[in-house]
Amino acid sequence: MISGPSKMGKTVLVEHLVPRDAAVWISGDSIISIEAFWQRIIDQLDAYRTVEQSYSQEAGGGAQVEAFVGMPEALGARASIGGSGRLADTYSGSTTRSAESTALEYFQRDPVPIVIDDFHYTSETIREPLTMAIKQLILHTRVILIAVPHEAFALVRSTSEMNGRVWQVQVPEWEHEELELIATEGFQSLGVIDPENVSGYLAEASLSAPFLMQQLCFDLLESQGIESSSSAQQTVHAPEDWSRFFRRIARRHEPDVFAALASGPPVRGEPRSAQLLKDGTRTDIYGAVLLAIGRSGKRQLHYLDVADSLASLATSSISNQRIGSALKQLSSIAWDKRGQTDPALAYKDDTVTILDPFLAFYLQHGDWVPPTVRERPSR
Repeated sequence: MISGPSKMGKTVLVEHLVPRDAAVWISGDSIISIEAFWQRIIDQLDAYRTVEQSYSQEAGGGAQVEAFVGMPEALGARASIGGSGRLADTYSGSTTRSAESTALEYFQRDPVPIVIDDFHYTSETIREPLTMAIKQLILHTRVILIAVPHEAFALVRSTSEMNGRVWQVQVPEWEHEELELIATEGFQSLGVIDPENVSGYLAEASLSAPFLMQQLCFDLLESQGIESSSSAQQTVHAPEDWSRFFRRIARRHEPDVFAALASGPPVRGEPRSAQLLKDGTRTDIYGAVLLAIGRSGKRQLHYLDVADSLASLATSSISNQRIGSALKQLSSIAWDKRGQTDPALAYKDDTVTILDPFLAFYLQHGDWVPPTVRERPSR
């Protein structure tokens, strides 16, 4: 099990070690049933499920011929011929084997690795049968699962029989020095010098995300007219105002899911209660929670840390129950709006994780304001 935060390079790492043309690669969201799982395996192996058999008996001494047609070369065909004489009887027939038995026999002869990317996208309803299928497969070949941290132990949790059978390999967040190396090597390739150590400041602001670090480097160089290498030495300088620089980038990269998160779930019945903040803003629980997450400067927080951040912003206390409920709703919205990628935000085991570093950056540096909620008129 390869686990690590979103956009940390897990898939790229596994692709480097197990190329797609040398393994069976399956996306977790494509496994809609256990039958579909086995079928995808044999489709990629070009293994055939239909087996044809013929049997011939000759009168003079006897001869037998068995031919299996429609199976990959790895599974082979066999024949036995002896004696000579006139053909007396011929028998033939065919059968269609299950995708499961076809795949398992294939792996006994050729143990091609299997990679299930985005394992956390598999439906809860098929986790248990999928786990049992993986248990069979690991007897014949290697199975590599890629998942985000809060779903990394789902395979073990689905059945106790997998205890001791799963080897966890965690891809940690990038260290400051590793992120800084993105800038220094890139600057060197362009012939750019960095006398003010802006690479260190960009690494600090990238929230441990290499994709975000690349974007910050690109925006800084572009803002100073450095777009390609040059025979003349080029120098990168710190912007006059880092806050304004980050705010401009955040404004250009507002995540698509943000508007839905800020709006919260549909309002049914009574309007939402207003939450007055110390700066005079009157918003709802969802706007307040997003503001608290952004002010924390972190991508992962326990809900009690969210409560502490909210306490510094709000004029009155907010119950932990309301905070937990809001985080669950935000997680549900992020899941519904995820499209073909990881959800931008997840809440599990009392911890909220901003999986999309660009959303975390936007919450922290964007010039967004929480939605305004009018005070309920007194009756």
